[in-house]
Amino acid sequence: MSQPLTKAEEIEMADFTFDVDDTILVKPEKKGRESTNPPPQPKPVFETAKAISIERLKKSIEEAGARFLGEGEGAYAPEDYESSYAWRLETKKPIQTPKGGAGEDEKVYVYLKAGTSGKLKMFPKYKAVKNERVRVEGEMADELFIYGKDVKATLQAILKQVEVMEKDDGGLGSMFYDRALQMAIANHKKGKKKHNPETDCFE
Repeated sequence: MSQPLTKAEEIEMADFTFDVDDTILVKPEKKGRESTNPPPQPKPVFETAKAISIERLKKSIEEAGARFLGEGEGAYAPEDYESSYAWRLETKKPIQTPKGGAGEDEKVYVYLKAGTSGKLKMFPKYKAVKNERVRVEGEMADELFIYGKDVKATLQAILKQVEVMEKDDGGLGSMFYDRALQMAIANHKKGKKKHNPETDCFE
């Protein structure tokens, strides 16, 4: 049986410290996850929305060619597309076309969105008078009601205008920017960042 330590022995042990090489110690785990990536840079509202619309319009044109003109094969069969970014069928029960066929006579609504926001009132408004469509002077609509065979060409014409528009052009670009900015402001309503007109970014 070991004997209890004397007071002198307790003091001598208390004064002893083992010489430790600190580099061998297990490092404490970091709390949370620290990102090594720099924070994302703010993006201009207009250019961001414009890029989104151009990319998705091109896809809609491709899908319209498949659905209404019978272009493409396999994944591009017309029955695979009943709505798209820039067009939708009038009815939920579309004309049944054979695989690889075309829906040229289908009735379709065509439109343009400002990026991911709502549709723009950029088309003349028409009303039905007997068997004709008559333009309503001074009024605009956010959709154009046309036949499937004309969807692709109409979207291609819209795409050309979107590609060259500017946010302060007083025409389509200004209308597009106003809608995109409204959406961006609403999305940042609860945040601390404010829109900077000079950079068109939320900073």
